[in-house]
Amino acid sequence: MRTKTRQQHFNCIHAEIGEEIEATTDPDSSFYKDNGTVVGDLFAAGFETVSLKLSWAVLFLSTFQEVQKKLQEELDSVVGRNRYPALADRPLLPYVEATITETLRYSTIVPFNLF
Repeated sequence: MRTKTRQQHFNCIHAEIGEEIEATTDPDSSFYKDNGTVVGDLFAAGFETVSLKLSWAVLFLSTFQEVQKKLQEELDSVVGRNRYPALADRPLLPYVEATITETLRYSTIVPFNLF
């Protein structure tokens, strides 16, 4: 089985956005002319940032498995296993919220110690 690299996924999605920009004739569409270019730029800028933060989260949770266990327990007690979490669950998930916030705070996108 062949898996796609992060760059291949990015290229596929970026190509889809480009095709949507070219095909759109509705001036109210988010993909119409300059709006489409902005959407493409925002996607490109956010892609690497999000993937890096998710990589950090996976690293932290694999390193600190007790945190992973507490997260799963909180999710199971509030959400259960029969549905996905919703925004309405957010106030009921303080440990999940704190873990996400701490991951965002502690992880880095640019290694500033190189400058």
